[in-house]
Amino acid sequence: MQDEKKCKPFLTYQEQMKLLQKRNCRITDDKFCENVLKRIGYYRLTGYLLPFRVEGSDLYQEGTCIEKVYQIYEFDRKLRSILFQSIEVIEVSLKACLAHFHAAPDRYGPIGYYQAESFGSKHNHESFLEKIHKEINHQRNSLIVKHHKEQYESEFPLWVAVGFFTFGMTAYFYGDLKRADKKSFVREYYPSINDKTMESWLKCCTDLRNICAHYDRLYFRTFTAIPRGVADLPEDAKRRLWGVVCVLKELYPDSEDWNQGVASRVKELMNAYQGVIERKHIGFPDDWEIRIQKDNC
Repeated sequence: MQDEKKCKPFLTYQEQMKLLQKRNCRITDDKFCENVLKRIGYYRLTGYLLPFRVEGSDLYQEGTCIEKVYQIYEFDRKLRSILFQSIEVIEVSLKACLAHFHAAPDRYGPIGYYQAESFGSKHNHESFLEKIHKEINHQRNSLIVKHHKEQYESEFPLWVAVGFFTFGMTAYFYGDLKRADKKSFVREYYPSINDKTMESWLKCCTDLRNICAHYDRLYFRTFTAIPRGVADLPEDAKRRLWGVVCVLKELYPDSEDWNQGVASRVKELMNAYQGVIERKHIGFPDDWEIRIQKDNC
């Protein structure tokens, strides 16, 4: 009971609407607002009200209305979907490249990742194997796991094992390689950057991937990781979405697919919501339409 007293009180939809109005958010259609609250929840909705907050107050700026806030939410949802799909392409490509590199006969072989000596000195091999076994156990009833248990005594070559990796595990795998291996890998597959930049970018991608996977907000978000090595990144965009978009562009394996697919869809979305959103809240610079093209960093 004591813990319950410390929690914010439960509010009905009507009470939530009254609180929004009390804080200066205009509601012209009660039914519309209630439906929005039912669909996305009060807590998630208020994240999109942050740009409208009066500094040092719980009140929102004059003219703030629920319809515009919901439009911003819809923009964010659609943008998140586009970027999440691009992360999938990057992740699949990265896993394939890492597996091919590490499992080569002149390096560590198909199951060399089972040996701690295949990694750098800071690598926690016990924890690494535990995570892999946990992921494999989650899929123990899948055909691929059953096949390797029955035919190969539960030994999974790296090109199979990476399929069980999360993006975070993949970034961890790269980060724990020996320094010489990291340099060789980047030189072979991502020659425009160095190994330290790659680590930074994978951290940014991991954060973005987790945000997208949990349907969290991208708009007006301050990111924890700053991408290094991004050319001409404005100071006010370093912790906004634009910096991570630049990383996605550089890591994306197919220039034509990026330009005609991802970049084109982002442009269409930005144009559709140009009267609703403010570019500064996602860090997009004035010349973003040129710079989002893969051949124009």
